[in-house]
Amino acid sequence: MSGDCREQRDALDGAQTAEMDFQPEPMWDSGHPGIYYENLALSMEVYEEEHRKRKEPLFSEGQRLGLLVGFLLLGAFLGMIWGFSRSYDPHASAIVGKNGIRVDNMTFGIYCQETLSQYAAQNESLPFSTDEPLEKQYYNLEAGYTWADYFMSRAFEAAAVTASVSEKARSQGMELSESMEQRYQNALDSLGQAAAASGLGEEQYLQRRYGQDMTMDCYLSYLYDSCLAESYADALYESFGGFDDETLMAYYEAHKSDYADLELSDIPNVDVRHILLVPEDESQEARDALEEYAASAGMELMAFGNLEESFIQWAREESRDSGSKNSGGLLENLYPGQISWEFSQWCFDPAGHEPGELGMAWSSYGLHVIRFQGYRENYHWKEVLTDDLRQEQLSEALSQICLDAGCKMTRFAAISPRA
Repeated sequence: MSGDCREQRDALDGAQTAEMDFQPEPMWDSGHPGIYYENLALSMEVYEEEHRKRKEPLFSEGQRLGLLVGFLLLGAFLGMIWGFSRSYDPHASAIVGKNGIRVDNMTFGIYCQETLSQYAAQNESLPFSTDEPLEKQYYNLEAGYTWADYFMSRAFEAAAVTASVSEKARSQGMELSESMEQRYQNALDSLGQAAAASGLGEEQYLQRRYGQDMTMDCYLSYLYDSCLAESYADALYESFGGFDDETLMAYYEAHKSDYADLELSDIPNVDVRHILLVPEDESQEARDALEEYAASAGMELMAFGNLEESFIQWAREESRDSGSKNSGGLLENLYPGQISWEFSQWCFDPAGHEPGELGMAWSSYGLHVIRFQGYRENYHWKEVLTDDLRQEQLSEALSQICLDAGCKMTRFAAISPRA
């Protein structure tokens, strides 16, 4: 997948996030504590029952006292059953779906930990203590919604996407792409290095990170499914495209507010070489002297045949642009607005340029001596709109896969105890 399509790579990268249009069926109602499991309709029915207006009492005070004791005993009994069912079983199903989709608690724990790690990486300070159980720290105290609930719900999203898409890939006989094979191996290499640096075996390291029941086989399965899901998303992305200019313009008009900085140029992208020269000071005299030197050197270059090799040598010797001087000042695939205004004006002059044509332009960095290399066949604005259209189609396709899979979190889903 090209660098222009980083968004869907982020969506499935390591199965650690699910930043796509797909939003799984809500597992909780914001006005009611806790998470609802498996049956949202039934949960809402229970919610409504709990919040109905109180009726006049049907029993006397003595009868109500007896009933209260009975309900307390029954509640204690049910609480023991629920506590037992929620105790951590590494092999219990945390997520189930159609076509045999199943994610056990060990694997679910990986998603939980990765979601937590991402949250920590994106926030300088954490609104909860890492030394206390997340089940006892509230994300929303009024709703009774804990940080464990929060990270479990985010982990569900990531796991549901990966499980659904990887199952779809298997059903079509897909295997890892070459790039994903390399990523899979790189992840294994990184695991070995991290374990060695910690003075632990690989499985011990995984247990310290993901919980005391974690196994190497479980992690390898998680890693493979993550890479397989991304392989499928890459292939799906590449299958979209072939949009004509009319389709692109219609999409642009429909989303015009999103493209305020996108220039719809009739001129394709270009390749140039440049040499950055910096005046001795900011005076006009210094600028004039530098322009005179550049013009003289350019004329000398032209007199000797304007050979590209000569320009490359000049760039390597005198250019102050450290990023391009070693490549002879080469700047490839430039598009309007990417570079400074005067530089861009020269490169994308409607009058056009011939290969080898020389010019000069000032920028905030100094004076650029420019050698035009040639026009490309691609247009930046078309690439941007094409990529966004493909991303939209990809999100819709992946969303449908996830919806068809019908993944649900079970009542046995639990966060693994730390090693």
